[in-house]
Amino acid sequence: VSALGTVRTLYLVDCPGVTDVSALGQLDELTVAFCPRVVDVSALGGVKKLNLVRCVGAMDLSALGTVEDLALYECFGVADVSALGTVRTLYLVDCPGVTDVSAL
Repeated sequence: VSALGTVRTLYLVDCPGVTDVSALGQLDELTVAFCPRVVDVSALGGVKKLNLVRCVGAMDLSALGTVEDLALYECFGVADVSALGTVRTLYLVDCPGVTDVSAL
């Protein structure tokens, strides 16, 4: 997915062919749901509100520390949320790999 001009909010839902979302790091709001080939979210630190639904595989969230609102739903590969200490609103729903939230 490449840059989308004046688009500020984007919902990517059920997009099995999408693999690269790195050009979307300046959106106000981004939802990536049921896109199993998206595993690298490191370039999305500039997104203000980020929703990740049913993430597959290990996902490094360390670059997302500047995201204001983050929702993780059924992200089974997410384990470390320690870098998310500055996130203002965080939803963790059915993320069994997350066992320590003390850094938040």
